[in-house]
Amino acid sequence: MVRKLVVLYNFTMARQTGNHDAKRIEIAEAAGKAILKTGLERTSLNDIARELGYTTGVLRHYFQDKEELLQFTKNHLFDQMFLRMKAAAENEQGISR
Repeated sequence: MVRKLVVLYNFTMARQTGNHDAKRIEIAEAAGKAILKTGLERTSLNDIARELGYTTGVLRHYFQDKEELLQFTKNHLFDQMFLRMKAAAENEQGISR
């Protein structure tokens, strides 16, 4: 019985972690859009939350503060850019975006 609970707990935690990470990425992408609209200095958590239709409380569930959110956003967007450049180089195509 205990073993079944441990397996169920591990499966549930893995699924929640995946959802948590996916939500952080969704928020980071919305932050990038908001920053493009209003600029880095003028973008608030309210702007980012509005982009998603969320409250700032939801953002604070996933990030401690604006600084952590912006750091994660920068890293995520850089990673995406790097993957696109790598794929373009591997396909021997120019960067078309």
